[in-house]
Amino acid sequence: MPLRFGPQVQTLPRGAEIVLAEDAVALARDALGRGDFLEAYDIAMSAREEGADDRELAYCATLALARMDDTSMALVLYENAGLGDSDDDDMLALRGRLMKDLAEKADSTGQPGLFANASAAYRAIYEHSGGYFPAINAATTALLAGDDETAKSLAAEILRIDEICEPGDYYAAATAAEAHLLLEQDSQAFEAMAAAVNWPDAGIGSRASTFRQMMLIGEILPDRAESVAPLLELLRPAPVLFYTGRMFREDEEAEAGLRGRIETALDDLQPDVAYGALACGADILIAEAVLARGLELNLLFPFQLEDFIAQSVLPGGKGWIERFNACLDGATRISFATEMGYIGDPGMFRYGSTVAMGLARMRAEHLRTDAVQLAIIEQGENGAGPAGTASDVAMWRDLGHRAVIVDPGPIDRKLDAPESVEMPRD
Repeated sequence: MPLRFGPQVQTLPRGAEIVLAEDAVALARDALGRGDFLEAYDIAMSAREEGADDRELAYCATLALARMDDTSMALVLYENAGLGDSDDDDMLALRGRLMKDLAEKADSTGQPGLFANASAAYRAIYEHSGGYFPAINAATTALLAGDDETAKSLAAEILRIDEICEPGDYYAAATAAEAHLLLEQDSQAFEAMAAAVNWPDAGIGSRASTFRQMMLIGEILPDRAESVAPLLELLRPAPVLFYTGRMFREDEEAEAGLRGRIETALDDLQPDVAYGALACGADILIAEAVLARGLELNLLFPFQLEDFIAQSVLPGGKGWIERFNACLDGATRISFATEMGYIGDPGMFRYGSTVAMGLARMRAEHLRTDAVQLAIIEQGENGAGPAGTASDVAMWRDLGHRAVIVDPGPIDRKLDAPESVEMPRD
């Protein structure tokens, strides 16, 4: 089972414990690859706080901050961890990345000089130890600084590197595409990028990083925007899904029809990542569909798991428990909005939904994509209640986000009332 981190609660899988720094590094790198930069940062910094003094952890945390656009905090961590004193090319190149980020945030008058500084930092690494990664970044930042001649010279040199001539992974193929773009060889750039996105290691985080690089070129150099546009379409991240829906009793016939409508909605949206809870009925059906597609499922519970089961799973019948546990085991990340048990306040459910929405929106922002809500609810239902699906839809729409509504059909909503919980007086 996965490591579980949450907004306020951070727990390990049942029976698991991070003992070695390399375990945390592997988990943090996995999260970076999936584009879950918040989790990568949480894992790395939690391990460091527990005494794992490892530069790789500092590197992962700094890179996560950079990909979350927190350049100033990333620079502080980079310097405090002494990453610039390392002889590791990736750690040295990260400073070039941070300098590039500073240039991106600067005004138009200061950008050329800052991009030139970033290019020089990348170029020094390339000339010292080789490698196409610092080379392509030196070339692109030179172009952004206005040095077209250096950019093209380096790009041509990169295309002669063996790893680029016969790429064996996503980054090598994407580097070939970027080099062709710098040389204004648009058709070759498109062909190379089309091949890159089909590599098995073309993960969400990797593609998002390249997408950002292509966006930067198009924004800083408007005359290149037309060349960049087809590459952006190849790389464009899928929307991040936040789901919510009605609770109901198990009913094989009703579920079959609803399952088909959920599949149709997922076919249209094509998400890679989903956030939501796991109540009986619609939540579990959506989670099952997400897992069946091999997508990333992130579960967010409003309070302690045992109380959630009592309030939101068992009311639909004991038959949901096995399916609930299967989804729990298949989830990538399991989080809790609070450490508390349920205290009889329906606002706790609303707060849990709010946290899940926030995580979905933040993940979408980090990946440069949209967050979309999938709601299983009758058309036209208003959100007047203190919590629940209608309330979730109303809140989401009030924030200006897109909601896809799927009719639940003939579901049985005659739930078994959970044991009453009296709200504490204090």
